[in-house]
Amino acid sequence: MNLTPEQLPQMKNVLEGLIRDYAEDFDNHFIAESPAKLWRIYDYYKALHHQGPFPAVQCNAPWVSAVVGSRRHGPPLLFSPADGQHPGVAFK
Repeated sequence: MNLTPEQLPQMKNVLEGLIRDYAEDFDNHFIAESPAKLWRIYDYYKALHHQGPFPAVQCNAPWVSAVVGSRRHGPPLLFSPADGQHPGVAFK
Protein backbone atom coordinates (compact mmCIF):
# COMPACT_ATOMS: atom_id res chain seq x y z
CA MET A 1 0.00 0.00 0.00
CA ASN A 2 1.21 3.45 -0.76
CA LEU A 3 -0.22 6.92 -0.60
CA THR A 4 0.07 9.40 -3.40
CA PRO A 5 1.65 12.77 -2.64
CA GLU A 6 -1.83 14.29 -2.98
CA GLN A 7 -3.13 12.02 -0.20
CA LEU A 8 -0.54 13.12 2.38
CA PRO A 9 -2.50 16.22 3.47
CA GLN A 10 -5.59 14.04 3.92
CA MET A 11 -3.65 11.63 6.11
CA LYS A 12 -2.28 14.52 8.14
CA ASN A 13 -5.82 15.87 8.67
CA VAL A 14 -7.10 12.45 9.71
CA LEU A 15 -4.26 12.00 12.22
CA GLU A 16 -4.71 15.49 13.65
CA GLY A 17 -8.44 14.88 14.10
CA LEU A 18 -7.91 11.44 15.62
CA ILE A 19 -5.35 12.72 18.09
CA ARG A 20 -7.45 15.77 18.98
CA ASP A 21 -10.81 14.00 19.25
CA TYR A 22 -9.49 10.99 21.17
CA ALA A 23 -6.86 12.67 23.34
CA GLU A 24 -8.32 11.15 26.51
CA ASP A 25 -8.22 7.66 24.98
CA PHE A 26 -4.55 8.14 24.12
CA ASP A 27 -3.82 9.52 27.61
CA ASN A 28 -5.42 6.57 29.43
CA HIS A 29 -4.00 4.06 26.90
CA PHE A 30 -7.41 2.89 25.69
CA ILE A 31 -5.75 3.46 22.31
CA ALA A 32 -2.56 1.49 22.82
CA GLU A 33 -0.29 3.26 20.38
CA SER A 34 0.91 6.77 21.02
CA PRO A 35 0.31 9.74 18.73
CA ALA A 36 4.07 9.78 18.16
CA LYS A 37 3.93 6.28 16.69
CA LEU A 38 1.07 7.31 14.40
CA TRP A 39 3.07 10.33 13.23
CA ARG A 40 5.94 7.98 12.36
CA ILE A 41 3.66 6.28 9.83
CA TYR A 42 2.91 9.67 8.28
CA ASP A 43 6.63 10.53 8.27
CA TYR A 44 7.38 7.26 6.50
CA TYR A 45 4.95 8.04 3.68
CA LYS A 46 6.32 11.56 3.40
CA ALA A 47 9.81 10.13 3.06
CA LEU A 48 8.67 7.79 0.30
CA HIS A 49 7.80 10.92 -1.69
CA HIS A 50 11.06 12.72 -0.84
CA GLN A 51 9.26 15.18 1.45
CA GLY A 52 11.29 14.44 4.56
CA PRO A 53 13.67 11.94 6.14
CA PHE A 54 12.66 8.40 6.96
CA PRO A 55 11.92 7.96 10.67
CA ALA A 56 14.61 6.16 12.66
CA VAL A 57 14.00 2.45 13.13
CA GLN A 58 14.79 0.43 16.23
CA CYS A 59 14.49 -3.30 15.75
CA ASN A 60 13.41 -5.17 18.89
CA ALA A 61 13.11 -8.59 17.22
CA PRO A 62 15.82 -10.34 19.26
CA TRP A 63 14.07 -9.41 22.49
CA VAL A 64 10.43 -9.96 21.57
CA SER A 65 10.54 -12.64 18.87
CA ALA A 66 11.56 -16.26 18.84
CA VAL A 67 11.99 -18.79 16.07
CA VAL A 68 12.13 -22.45 16.98
CA GLY A 69 12.63 -24.94 14.16
CA SER A 70 11.04 -28.35 13.74
CA ARG A 71 14.11 -29.94 15.35
CA ARG A 72 13.80 -27.69 18.40
CA HIS A 73 16.72 -25.57 17.31
CA GLY A 74 16.69 -21.85 18.07
CA PRO A 75 18.56 -20.12 15.26
CA PRO A 76 20.00 -16.68 15.91
CA LEU A 77 17.90 -13.63 15.19
CA LEU A 78 19.95 -10.86 13.63
CA PHE A 79 22.98 -10.42 15.84
CA SER A 80 21.79 -12.60 18.73
CA PRO A 81 23.88 -15.69 19.44
CA ALA A 82 22.39 -19.09 18.68
CA ASP A 83 21.06 -20.76 21.79
CA GLY A 84 21.17 -24.32 20.51
CA GLN A 85 18.83 -27.20 21.20
CA HIS A 86 15.88 -27.17 23.57
CA PRO A 87 15.28 -30.85 24.36
CA GLY A 88 12.94 -30.14 27.28
CA VAL A 89 10.52 -28.12 25.17
CA ALA A 90 7.27 -29.89 24.33
CA PHE A 91 5.72 -29.03 21.01
CA LYS A 92 2.05 -29.58 20.30
